[in-house]
Amino acid sequence: MADLTKSHCSHTDIAFVQFSSGSTSFPKGIPVTHGKIVTQMQAIANHAQNRPSDATASWLPLYHDMGLVGGLLTTLYVRHNLHLSTPMHFLMNPVEWLSELSEKKIVIAVIPDFAISYCLRRLAITDPEEIANLNLTQLRMVFNGSEPINIDKLHQFLEVLAPYGLQPTAIKPCYGMAEAVLMISCCKLEDVPRIVTLANGCKAISVGQALSTFDIRLRTEDGLLCHEGEIGEVELRGGTLVDNYFESERPFYNCDDFFPTGDLGVISKGELFVIGRLNDRFKINGQSYFASDFEHAIESLPFVQPSKVATIQADDRIIVLIETKQASILQQVIDHQRQVSEIVLNQLGIKTPVDNILLIRPGQLEKTSSGKLRRIAIAQAYITGKIMLAKNAINGC
Repeated sequence: MADLTKSHCSHTDIAFVQFSSGSTSFPKGIPVTHGKIVTQMQAIANHAQNRPSDATASWLPLYHDMGLVGGLLTTLYVRHNLHLSTPMHFLMNPVEWLSELSEKKIVIAVIPDFAISYCLRRLAITDPEEIANLNLTQLRMVFNGSEPINIDKLHQFLEVLAPYGLQPTAIKPCYGMAEAVLMISCCKLEDVPRIVTLANGCKAISVGQALSTFDIRLRTEDGLLCHEGEIGEVELRGGTLVDNYFESERPFYNCDDFFPTGDLGVISKGELFVIGRLNDRFKINGQSYFASDFEHAIESLPFVQPSKVATIQADDRIIVLIETKQASILQQVIDHQRQVSEIVLNQLGIKTPVDNILLIRPGQLEKTSSGKLRRIAIAQAYITGKIMLAKNAINGC
C-alpha cells in the first residue's frame, strides 16, 4: 500500500472553481482559494453559534454553493453530524423531511426559499395525525437563501408549524453569492426578521447585517451613495470576495475597489433588505417593481404551484407565464386569468390585462442548475414564439 502524504497548500492556492447561477447571464467561473473557504466556513459557524452537539441537515445539491459550502463543508469543518439527503428525497415527500428534522433533532438546516411554499402545499393535504408527533423545538437556525423570500409564505409556514414547536426566530433569511464564496449577511440568531414597506407598497424582509469582514454600500442609478432607506445597487468590498473570475480578464471591481452585485436593496437601521435583481426590475408609473413581486402574489393562488410562474417584460408589456397541465384549470382559462389579474391588482396595484396572462405547457420555464428562473432566456423564447400554450395541448396543436 502506498504511503499517504499530506498535500501542502497555501491559503492562496485554488481549492475549487464554482460557477455563478447563470440566471441573468452565462455562468462565470469563480476561483475559491483555501484561505477564502476557511474564512467563510468560520464566519458561518460563528454566526450560527455552533455547539458541539448540534446536528445539521441538508438536501441541497453539492454542485450548488449553498449545498456544498453551507451544508457539507461547514458542517465537516466544525465536526458536527450531517444528515445529507438528495433534492429528490425532499421533492418526493417534504413532510417526511420535516419528520426527519424532528426525529433526528436537527438544529441547523439550509434551504432555498421555494422549499417553504412547497412544504405548505403538501401540509395542506396531510392528515394531521401523520404529523401529530412532530417536534421542531430544537430547530434553532434554518438558513433561507438562494432566491427572493416570499414573506407571506414564510409567515404562513411559521404559523402552521408553531403548534409543533417551530420558533418565530428559527427561519433566517440570508444573502450571499458565489463571488463571495457564499454568505454575505444573515439575520442574528435571536432576531425575528424585520419587514419594511417600500415606496411602491411592496414589502421587503431583512437579510440582516453584513458579516463583519464585508463592507456594503448602495449606489443610485446616478452613481451617488444612497441615504438611509433609499434604493440602490448593492456593492461589496472585503470579506471572502474573490479577486477575479476564472481565466477571465473581465474587470471584477469598479474604480474604487467595490464589486457591483447587480442586486438592488435598501439599508435600514444597519440591516440590508435585498429587493431584486437589476435585470428583473420593471419601471411602472415611476415606481420600481420586480418579477418576484408579481410571482409571489400569483403563487398565493391555489391553482399555481411554487416555481411554476414567471413574469417577464416584452414590448413594454408585463407578461405572466404559468405552467400547468391540470384539465380543470384549462377548462376555465378565462376565469383563472381573471384571478391572476385580480390578485396582482389587489396586492401590487397594477392592472394586468388577461390577454397578457398565459397558461403554458410544463417544462418551458428555463431554470439554472440551482433552480433559478432564467428570465432573460424565457423572455427571448416568448418573443421568438417558442412558448407553447397549454390549451394547444388539449386541441392537439
